[in-house]
Amino acid sequence: MGSCAINARTIVMAKTILIPTDLHVGSLSALKAAIGTTGSEQLNVILMHAEHLPDGITDLLFHSPRRELRRRMGSAFKEALAVLRNHHERRLVGICVEPFNGGNAKAFDQFLRARGVDEIHVSGSYRLRRGSRSLDPMPLIRAASAPLIIHGSSQAVVPGDAATVVDHLQFLFDR
Repeated sequence: MGSCAINARTIVMAKTILIPTDLHVGSLSALKAAIGTTGSEQLNVILMHAEHLPDGITDLLFHSPRRELRRRMGSAFKEALAVLRNHHERRLVGICVEPFNGGNAKAFDQFLRARGVDEIHVSGSYRLRRGSRSLDPMPLIRAASAPLIIHGSSQAVVPGDAATVVDHLQFLFDR
């Protein structure tokens, strides 16, 4: 996905939003909802994937968070992201996927400030899937200094349900 480098034009004209992701298509519903509710503003989107760092010294030495993200992104996620990017190309200045490995609110606030995040958008109807090293970002997001916007119903969707995946794909590709 794109680099998160922000040029001067982006800083002046675009709102930077952060959306937590589990690298599955369903997590992109928050992106589509954010696009629909931010009016005509241009957006710089940071999709954040939170996970713990490896425990072993050898694992840490050879750990590359961006390489891990690229390896974990499935083709369905990449395709859905490309469709959203192409469909909303005039509004989306940039989209990137960023790893977050901090474990406390102070580290998360620093992450937000360093990237110039204006708002955090989450889906109220999709619960992020957690892998073996996944970090639940919601406690950090709730404690963050940036405004939090929750889209959709508060009824949680069970990840992995085949009907749920189809529903999310239809939602993402409906115009």
